[in-house]
Amino acid sequence: MKKYDLLRSGDNIIRVLEVQQERVFVIDCINRKMPVWAEPELLESYVGCTDGELFEVSSVDVIRDTDALDADQRKIMHERYTMIAPIVSFISNDKMRSKMISSISVENEVSKQTVRKYLCLYLSYLDIAVLAPKKREYSQELTRDEKNIRWALNMFFYTTKKQSLMTAYTMMLKEKYCDAMGVLVNEYLNVKIEMAERQQFHEHMLLMVREEMQSQGMKLVGALLAGIGTVNVEKIPEKPMREEAGLPEACGSLPDELSGVLDFIR
Repeated sequence: MKKYDLLRSGDNIIRVLEVQQERVFVIDCINRKMPVWAEPELLESYVGCTDGELFEVSSVDVIRDTDALDADQRKIMHERYTMIAPIVSFISNDKMRSKMISSISVENEVSKQTVRKYLCLYLSYLDIAVLAPKKREYSQELTRDEKNIRWALNMFFYTTKKQSLMTAYTMMLKEKYCDAMGVLVNEYLNVKIEMAERQQFHEHMLLMVREEMQSQGMKLVGALLAGIGTVNVEKIPEKPMREEAGLPEACGSLPDELSGVLDFIR
C-alpha cells in the first residue's frame, strides 16, 4: 500500500493519501467526505483498483477529455483548482486544513461546504478535469425552481433599487413557496421534519441561485454568504426591512408571519 493508491472492496472505493507506520489517511471516493485516518487492519478486505473502475462505480459525470472543454469551463476548472491547491499540502493536518478552508472561504466569497466539496472531489480522482462544470444546455426547458429563481433575481435583485440578495430570496419564498400565512407549504417542506432536512431545502435552492447568477456572468457577492449562503450558521443577522430599498409596490410588504420562514434557515 502506497500513497495515492486506489483500493476497492465491493462498491466501496478509497484512495490512500498518506501512509504512516500504524495508520493510513484515506478518502472515500464514492461518498467524497473529508479524509480520515484508518488502521491498516481495517483495510485488509480491499484490493487494488483502477481509475476506470472508480469512474464506472461513482455517480460523477466527468468530462475526462480536457480538450472537450470550452473556454469558460477551463477557466472555472482552473479557478476551482487554484482555490483548493494550497490545502492539498496540509490535507492530513486537521488544524491547518480547517484554518485554510475558513480563510479560502472568506477570500473567495464561497461557503466552507463549497471549498470542501471541490477539495474532496479533486482528492478522490486526482484529476483537475473533475472540477470543470458541465456545459449548460440552454435549450433545455427550465425547471419550476429555476424559473422561480430567475424571476426573483430579475424582480428584486437586478434592479435600480439595489435590494439585497436576502430580500430577493425571502420574497421568492413568500411569493412562490409559501401559503397566505407566510409558511412554506408542505409540498416543498414539512414543518415537522428535522432541521437537517430543512437546511437541505435551502442549501439546494441557494446552489441553484449561485448557478443562475454564474450563468448570467455575475459573481455571487459576499452578502449571500454572510446572510444565507451557508446553511450551518446558527442565526442570520437580522436586518430591518426598512433599511432595504423599498419593495416593488406590486408585491406589497412582507407579513409578520414570514419570520417563520427565516427561522427554517437559521
